[in-house]
Amino acid sequence: MNRRLVLATTLMGLSALGSAQVLYSWETGLEGWADNSGDVVLNLAQSTTGATEGTQALSITWQGGFGWFNTGQTAGLVEQTLNGATQFELDVTVPDGFSGVSNWANMLLAFNDGTHGWRQLGASVNVPTTAGTHRLVFDYSGLAAPPASNPWFQIHLAVNSANGADRTLYLDNMHVVPEPASMIALALGGLGVIARRRRKV
Repeated sequence: MNRRLVLATTLMGLSALGSAQVLYSWETGLEGWADNSGDVVLNLAQSTTGATEGTQALSITWQGGFGWFNTGQTAGLVEQTLNGATQFELDVTVPDGFSGVSNWANMLLAFNDGTHGWRQLGASVNVPTTAGTHRLVFDYSGLAAPPASNPWFQIHLAVNSANGADRTLYLDNMHVVPEPASMIALALGGLGVIARRRRKV
């Protein structure tokens, strides 16, 4: 194989591995997400505001306090994608005026399935209240990953902020990025092929 072709193939593979694997971008609707907050009502809707991947995002409007919302019982692709990484990222767009109703906000992650049951992160992730789009990182390496044979699985997210008037956050582009170790392994494999080719020349 031509050395340049091997290098090009390796770089293409690295690019693919480094690309985000989208879990949810809410292009087709709520995609199974629903309010599960109990006393705190979360109004979920599809919105063009806050779209960073595609043309749609998920809006969450509530009057403050702590409330959960979650996926339906997913199976297959979502679990496989999560199992290939240890964190996911989420774009959160904060509109003008949010800080006027709450000077703080955060989000929390939990998993639930038929094998490991409920487990959640020990700490919440801060949401900046300055207007604009912010990328949040949820590190779930400390949570048991859903097994491939699991019959059902749910992702739960919670929003929390000071009580008061209506406020809205916009979510989009929930995605995982493959581990750096996977990218390094591919790079070393490609370089190894090039080195062997050089020795044969």
